[in-house]
Amino acid sequence: MKIKAFAVIAALTAALLLPACGQKNAPEETSAPTKTQTQTAPETASATEAPTLPTAGETANPLTGQPGYDAGRLAQKAVGIVVENTPAARPQWGMTTPDMVVEYEVEGGISRMLWLYADLSRVPETVGPVRSARHDAVELARGWDLLFVHCGGSPEALALIKTYGGALSEIDAMTDGSFTHRDETRDVSLEHRLVLTGTKLTDAVAAHGIDMTADPAKRLPFSFAQAPRALTGGTAETLHFAYSAAYVNDFILQTESGKYRREVGGSPMTDENGTACLYDNVLVLYVEMQSRNDEAGHQDLLLENGGEGLYVSGGKVEAIRWAKDGEDAPLRLLTPDGQPLTLNPGVSYLGLVRSTQKSLTTFG
Repeated sequence: MKIKAFAVIAALTAALLLPACGQKNAPEETSAPTKTQTQTAPETASATEAPTLPTAGETANPLTGQPGYDAGRLAQKAVGIVVENTPAARPQWGMTTPDMVVEYEVEGGISRMLWLYADLSRVPETVGPVRSARHDAVELARGWDLLFVHCGGSPEALALIKTYGGALSEIDAMTDGSFTHRDETRDVSLEHRLVLTGTKLTDAVAAHGIDMTADPAKRLPFSFAQAPRALTGGTAETLHFAYSAAYVNDFILQTESGKYRREVGGSPMTDENGTACLYDNVLVLYVEMQSRNDEAGHQDLLLENGGEGLYVSGGKVEAIRWAKDGEDAPLRLLTPDGQPLTLNPGVSYLGLVRSTQKSLTTFG
């Protein structure tokens, strides 16, 4: 039975009230949503099998903590691709392929995703629909020093990219279409059919002369356990939360694999081949948000304020915090006392959810 998160937070409130690192006041404009808390009670065991160790020349993937990653690529930039999530875009091409998925609200209650790949050479041949950038995604990409891939953007996003100049490596499919094409198999409008080809993206990076060497102070600040650990909170075999009334998410633990299957609006999220989206780690990061008061209704995620959140893995849950110490600083995952959060190895989903939606979160 699901447990309402907001009804059981009293026991963890003290931990959640500790200040986030580098927290700043909300910018002017509309007042920021009020901060609240969300957490739980106990259950579920972690896997006991021994981890697979990397072979010579290999190391752990910096986005999944899993072995088999080329150690020679650790100094390279990861890739972040902006992907659409409206119903017309589903099922997305390559939906099951990212090392990590970051989702965030953009405007009108809809969400968009930033798909992260630790290694440019592992971006698959079909990814999409590739869509336009919002300034919050640009800030995330700059903070993690990603190769940022998008197709156009909001005026704020394009202005921010211009401000960053060469400090942000990016490729815009609006100005360079060499690595994308329009899929002709779906009866939807053009904007829902822009597909990226991984090998052509690699060629485009070379053609643009982009230096893929990452800033070591920014690149992917995630910590992973060598083997799965049992989380310290309560049972979370299901997790329910919403970006808006039209974007309601459920993550359901699959007992055989120990992974969470994702549903949106009660329908399974799959790739173009019907393969279900499965995640080892699910994180909900509550973010203060306000309108930019423009005609398009764009939202402003107050990322520099940091905040609270939930981490779900292996059927259990933990209260967490997160921080982003400046516009171009990396977003970091933290324990309630401000230490780096240790994730279980595997593919992760990070949802940046409006803090006023926190009371709708349930798990159990």
